[in-house]
Amino acid sequence: MSDNAVARAQGRNGPRSGELEAARAASRAADLVRWLKVSIVAAVLMPVGFLGLGTWLAVAKAPGATLGAWSRDLALLAALALLLGLALLFACWMALRRIGRELAAEQSAGRESAQRARAEQSLYRAQKLEALGRLTGGVAHDFNNLLMVINNNAYLLRRMQEGAPVAPRLAAIERAVESGSKLTRQLLAFARRDVVNPEVLRLQDELPALIELMRPALGSRITIQSDLDPNTRPVCVDRAGLELALLNLAVNAADAMPERGQVEVSLRNARPGDTPGLEGDFVVISISDTGVGIPEELQDRVFEPFFSTKPAGKSTGLGLSQVYGFCQQAGGTVTLESKEGAGTTVRLYLAASAEAAKKKEAAPSAAPGDELHQRVLIVEDNDEVAETTRQLLEFLGCAAKRVSSGNAAVMRLERDAHAFDLVLSDIVMPGGLSGIEVMRYVQDRHPRLPIVLMTGYSNELQKLSPEDIVLLKPFSPQELAEALRRALARHLKANA
Repeated sequence: MSDNAVARAQGRNGPRSGELEAARAASRAADLVRWLKVSIVAAVLMPVGFLGLGTWLAVAKAPGATLGAWSRDLALLAALALLLGLALLFACWMALRRIGRELAAEQSAGRESAQRARAEQSLYRAQKLEALGRLTGGVAHDFNNLLMVINNNAYLLRRMQEGAPVAPRLAAIERAVESGSKLTRQLLAFARRDVVNPEVLRLQDELPALIELMRPALGSRITIQSDLDPNTRPVCVDRAGLELALLNLAVNAADAMPERGQVEVSLRNARPGDTPGLEGDFVVISISDTGVGIPEELQDRVFEPFFSTKPAGKSTGLGLSQVYGFCQQAGGTVTLESKEGAGTTVRLYLAASAEAAKKKEAAPSAAPGDELHQRVLIVEDNDEVAETTRQLLEFLGCAAKRVSSGNAAVMRLERDAHAFDLVLSDIVMPGGLSGIEVMRYVQDRHPRLPIVLMTGYSNELQKLSPEDIVLLKPFSPQELAEALRRALARHLKANA
């Protein structure tokens, strides 16, 4: 049997095995208690019987003797009976202590067995979701490159064919690219490779505004209440990811209550033992609804990508997987409790932060102007992405040259770095230097050159600082122009 099959078997049978062990422990304890009762009765009756038997034998031996004649024998028998009774009582007391120890050990073993089975089941589910996450991350990365080619070519065609009959078809292409981009963002969120900008937040200050954002998704037929503990500790999370997670949960709650209902959002510090399989301090956000609930046999699958209990065409199946990915990025986890006809409760466990929340700084304003007259070095391994990006830069007024790897970029800059005003580099490139390594080289050897990074996923983005400028593929021409202006403006300010 394979390891996965064993894990599945353990996941299915673990809790039942724990219950069986607990039942066996209770049965053994009951047997010991019955044995103890018999021992106590014996401890009382045996001395009395022994004394009675001795007295009968004494009388039978000397039937005419007076009480004084065999009182000494009776006293001796009484002393022996007393000693025997004390010995039996001591044995019962020792047995009672042994029963207590064995009962406690059996109960502890039963609890540990059940906890181990639950942990194994959680580990199997986490491993399965991690494997799916790696797969979806790779697919989304390649899909983003395709979307970028389509998007840039559609934009260039639209600008060359303003008012022509192809305009409606180009608009349809652009709408499809936008939908595909949202889909890949959700895939990358599940795969924990989406670009995140974590910041320390006081959720008791942030959630009121986010709850108001949830109201349109819930609709007027559903009421929403909140219970936010003002003493909740701050957390370090991505604000956009938190917003998307709550909106996904609001949409699910609305679908579960087609007529009317109620949603309750609560916030508090997690108590010790609340967080399954995690250690440390956590904050928990609970979202409860009064909807139709989820069947028990489906609850283990709800966080899988593309799995949905809704009718075909009503959902992408990525809502709860995005919530799962967000909680994993925040150093926590998510749990779901549901009962058919009695509603659903989803709890988001987020790692508490030791830092205090900071005020958000305003983003620097972009430099004015419609065209960019810069010489740009493009570092991109995908030929089609590189070509459309080059055309796009030329359309914006730039002169662009392209190299296909990080190593080639370093060699080109060593040869004629003065020929470029800016570097635009992809992050993930097979073999050689990555875009982040190219950026470190440029900052060290050619500090006069600003650099902008672009990526379809962000497995290495944790190495970057908030000041580094990153474009998410597929990006629009406006986003590209804005990023280049920001990099140039920041560079001019730093060297002023």
